[in-house]
Parts: sequence; C-alpha cells; structure tokens
Amino acid sequence: MNGGTRATVAVAPRIVPVLAMKAAGCAAALDMSLSSFLALVEEGKMPRPISVPGHKGLVLYDFEAVRNAWLALLEMGSASEVNPWDE
Repeated sequence: MNGGTRATVAVAPRIVPVLAMKAAGCAAALDMSLSSFLALVEEGKMPRPISVPGHKGLVLYDFEAVRNAWLALLEMGSASEVNPWDE
C-alpha cells in the first residue's frame, strides 16, 4: 500500500422485512412459549400456518397475520376489562 492511509467506510445495516416465520419465531416475537403459541393456533386465536408447496414439512406463519391476530386479542382483552372508575 506504499505507506498510504486506508479509509474506512461505515455501512448501515440492511433491514430486511419479515414476511413469514416458523412457529418458534412467532412464539419468540410474542414472548411466549412455543406450546402457548400452538395452543392459540388450535383455538383459532392465531392464524394457521401455510405449507410451502414443493417443500415437505416446511410450514410458515404469515407474520402480518400473526401481528394482526395479536392486536385483535389485545382489543378483546381491553374491552372485557371493567374499569373500576366507571362504577
């Protein structure tokens, strides 16, 4: 390098949107156990996974659908709570 200085260029990390996740990833995103997440799926409170055609055993959950289901659960929970100040 003939005694020259080397310039350092900072590169911003690339943010990749999450479109689909495995069940374990969904459970982690919701900060719950895998068994709790799967129970919510069975109860119909979380969306069912999508089987990826041509890839036997690969099932993924639509991340936006999981997020929307979570927001719906939050609304249901807050609507059923009685506010003691209303009495």
